[in-house]
Amino acid sequence: MPLPPFEFATAGRVIFGPGTASRLDAIVAEFGSKPFHVGGSRSGAPFVVRGEPTVSLVREGAALCRELGAERR
Repeated sequence: MPLPPFEFATAGRVIFGPGTASRLDAIVAEFGSKPFHVGGSRSGAPFVVRGEPTVSLVREGAALCRELGAERR
């Protein structure tokens, strides 16, 4: 039985490997002077997402971006 059509979207860029953290300042600078940092539970990011984000969590993050004046790129 053939699979029905579907679409799958994922991160446009994944940076992984030894020494990656030492490049963080340069990587973040590519996103402008006021990026919004989102991380996992062990990242120490100011906005943490544990597991799959809910719609309400995305709305909360978007509101915080606006409040902080984060740049959009």
